[in-house]
Amino acid sequence: MYAMQLICTAAILGSEHACEQMGHSYANGDDGMKQNDEQALFWYTKMGTAQHKDAVSASRRRAEIYFENRSQRPDQDL
Repeated sequence: MYAMQLICTAAILGSEHACEQMGHSYANGDDGMKQNDEQALFWYTKMGTAQHKDAVSASRRRAEIYFENRSQRPDQDL
């Protein structure tokens, strides 16, 4: 999963698109990643806090996880 290592590095360095990909991969268990809602929320939050045109999309994705009751902590920042 060398590609995901590169995407993770880019996300850590602040790439909004990489944060989105990390969030998607964790939310859906794609790209060889184990499904993990807390990690998905972390990356969607990181994406949403940046000055990014898709911040609304990140917020929507976070809301989907909360509404699906996949996370019981909607009031806690990750």
